[in-house]
Amino acid sequence: MIALETWLEESRNPCIQKWCSVLITLGASWETFKREQRVVVQNLSDEGIPKLAACDLYTIVKEALIHAEAPLAVYWNLENIPIPMEQNAKEIVTRMKAILSQHGSLVHFRVYGHIPECTRSELQLSGCSLVDVSQGKNKDLIDKLIFLDAIEFAFQSETASICFITSDVDYTYLLSKLQKPQWKTIVISTGHADALHKNCDIAIQWEREILQPKLTPPPGFQPFSSSPFPLASQSIGKASCIVPNATTVRESPSVKGQASVRANVSEYPEAGHFSDEEVRILRTVVVNNAHVGISGPGTLKSQVGGMLRTTYPLLFSDRAAVQIFLAKAIATGNVLEGFHGGLKVLYLPEDRHKIESGMSIILSDRMPLALDQIPSKVKGVSKDLPMLIFFAKHQIPPYDTFPEKTFVQSAGKWIILMYRSLCDIDRAVKSKPWLSAGIKIDWRAVTGKTCPTSIPELFPCAKCESNSSVAELFAEAGSESRHCRSCFISDGFWTEAKATNAVWKVIKMLEMMSENDDVYVRSSLLRKLIVERWPEMCYSRGQAALWVEAAVESGSVCELNIKGQSSKRSKVVCLGKNLRWASQNHPDASMETDTEEQLVRDLLWEGDVCIPRTEIINKLEQVFPTMDTPLKRNKMFLNAAARNIFCIGKGPHGQVVGLTKEDVEAGLKMLHRVDFQPDGDLNSEERQSSVSSVPTIDLERLLASQPGVIDFSRNQHQLFIP
Repeated sequence: MIALETWLEESRNPCIQKWCSVLITLGASWETFKREQRVVVQNLSDEGIPKLAACDLYTIVKEALIHAEAPLAVYWNLENIPIPMEQNAKEIVTRMKAILSQHGSLVHFRVYGHIPECTRSELQLSGCSLVDVSQGKNKDLIDKLIFLDAIEFAFQSETASICFITSDVDYTYLLSKLQKPQWKTIVISTGHADALHKNCDIAIQWEREILQPKLTPPPGFQPFSSSPFPLASQSIGKASCIVPNATTVRESPSVKGQASVRANVSEYPEAGHFSDEEVRILRTVVVNNAHVGISGPGTLKSQVGGMLRTTYPLLFSDRAAVQIFLAKAIATGNVLEGFHGGLKVLYLPEDRHKIESGMSIILSDRMPLALDQIPSKVKGVSKDLPMLIFFAKHQIPPYDTFPEKTFVQSAGKWIILMYRSLCDIDRAVKSKPWLSAGIKIDWRAVTGKTCPTSIPELFPCAKCESNSSVAELFAEAGSESRHCRSCFISDGFWTEAKATNAVWKVIKMLEMMSENDDVYVRSSLLRKLIVERWPEMCYSRGQAALWVEAAVESGSVCELNIKGQSSKRSKVVCLGKNLRWASQNHPDASMETDTEEQLVRDLLWEGDVCIPRTEIINKLEQVFPTMDTPLKRNKMFLNAAARNIFCIGKGPHGQVVGLTKEDVEAGLKMLHRVDFQPDGDLNSEERQSSVSSVPTIDLERLLASQPGVIDFSRNQHQLFIP
């Protein structure tokens, strides 16, 4: 029976894992838990373990102790699994007893069949009870005798361990009936006995773990274990149980240990060889435990490792043996390794299409840190960048950098990377694959501020087949094919004539916005309005962004980062003639506009359902001389909207003012019908003339006129205004 300390360290029970170090520090042993429950629970409580947890610990360890001391019976069908001529029967029995000793106290070891004289005395000297059976015409007589003896033994004991040495699938039904908590079933079999292994608690390989084929280590290597039966307890394939330094592997931390194990396997190609039996074992465990703990395809790597140790304890006696085995499997391509959130997942090679066809982003529903441990800066930025990746600092590759356009914040042992959308996370993971191991969450969903973010559907590019969201695809007018940005530009769809046409349309949109006192427009709103006005020419907001970039590069339009009234910076676009308004301060937040608001309200009550915003602007300028700037008039509209006095509607064809949202929506539809006309009638020369007529921005003069106010980045075509 193994020591309690070893059992505690290898246990996968959450309660045991949590209090394992405390029990080891206290020097607990199996004898500790043989005492009365009240005494043990009180002693554990006195040492700082909560009383409920102490009760659970006692129950779990007591049950394990009962099973470890349960009576054990072995039933060997010698006709089905005979002893090879070159092997010694006494050594085989001694080996099996040593292996089975941790599963119970041996009561009897029975051997059934026609027992040869050469092995009879060796079996008797080993303590085996021989049941001579001459089957004759009744070929199933041995199986029937074993069935009866096993059932009688099982029902005579409250708890029992029963071992069958056979490869006959006829035992499957008996094993399925013995799958009860009070019974532990063990099968020692040869070859491919999948049906038996699926219905037993522990499976042991006859050829590999009992007969012990002798393995020759490479020069300079030593066996992994120093136990009396090292090969039986550690062998996992040809030369695969051997590592350069067993002590180094056992003492390494989890990450470094895994790396060292993989390095040892890769250094010796012969050690990477996988036998058919090893492949069968691995595939069986991966298939049987698929979808456990995850919603997508694949099997958790931790689940596979745990089941390997539980089902084949002699093959995988400790974690290092499992690490070597799985590292070999991944290196040889027998399984594929991926990620599900922050968890490692194993896939079979034939399931590759399931991985590639699905979205690579899996959102977790919980953070690795408590809410009060999240830096306040992260909470503030989360309004604009709600998609987070939590990545452990010790797992960051040395000398590597984070992806571009990433907000990075440190929080204890974690680095928090923040993005605007799932597509941004997907791009970051593709540029830095190691980020796929991070824990990805939607801040809004985790904090309960909104519903969880739905994963956007991705579509492939018609040329390179890379996946992109609909908002990032580009299309040629009249064509059904969709392309990513790089393919759209490189394939000649984005010509100089089309760029000039796009610039003209952007200018036209900005002029319409300027007439409505929107002297500078948020980039996101501008892209949205462009797509709505020219849907056949501009397929997505990504394509609209390309239009805006062309307008900025032409010098007719300027893009700025400006601080708004909420003291939050945002990216805006404006015409050159309106750039002066960007450098002016906003009206004071306490500015009163009650009189102006009342005038607009009276106009709406007296007039139609809604009024174009340009008419309201003209009326304000006539009646109120103080309303002489767009910024002041915008302040009046903001105050009115905040008090729900009237509403403003902004559409691709104009803007309207109404008393209710319904009035505004009706007004925008009316504007669409009245103002709608094709914009494709102008030829390229006329468009070029229209673009040329727009005054370009003289940046040198602007910088000289307002030193220290505007910080301009020429390479990015942006102005940064405080």
